[in-house]
Amino acid sequence: MILLADKINALLQRKIVFYKELADCLEKEKICLSSNDINPLWKISEEKHFFVSQIESLRLQILSSMTGEGIEHNTTVASFSASKVISLIEWEDPSQVENIVFTINSLKLEIQHKVRENIAFVEECLSVIEEIMSIITRAKRSGIVYGSDLYPKENANLNLVFHEEV
Repeated sequence: MILLADKINALLQRKIVFYKELADCLEKEKICLSSNDINPLWKISEEKHFFVSQIESLRLQILSSMTGEGIEHNTTVASFSASKVISLIEWEDPSQVENIVFTINSLKLEIQHKVRENIAFVEECLSVIEEIMSIITRAKRSGIVYGSDLYPKENANLNLVFHEEV
């Protein structure tokens, strides 16, 4: 059982590395989004997919190792829980493994936070673009824009963005 514990410990350590790499990808994504540098996003997306697949592969290796040792875990890759895994195995030093699981859980929370931030940023940008497009299309149809006296004038030839009231 100690050999299994050592093997799973090593796999969990590798999992931490991939979670850190995934968090770094999300940080690079945030920088690209905020600087409107779209070109690197494809490469970053590929990197994210790679790290996620590596994490899933490690989960599968851990579960396969446990099954090979006859440990019943009733877990799939999708429902994987590091806390559950460590509870089913005898550990020489449980505190070391608890620190690993704590680190993994902390990284997961960090990744979730970064994902939410990036999604919120993209959604905010899209809503601004949608609003601008809405202003332009409505102003084009109506033909009414503000004049120098700050009142709407028929058929004025001003910038369409200034059509909407502020």
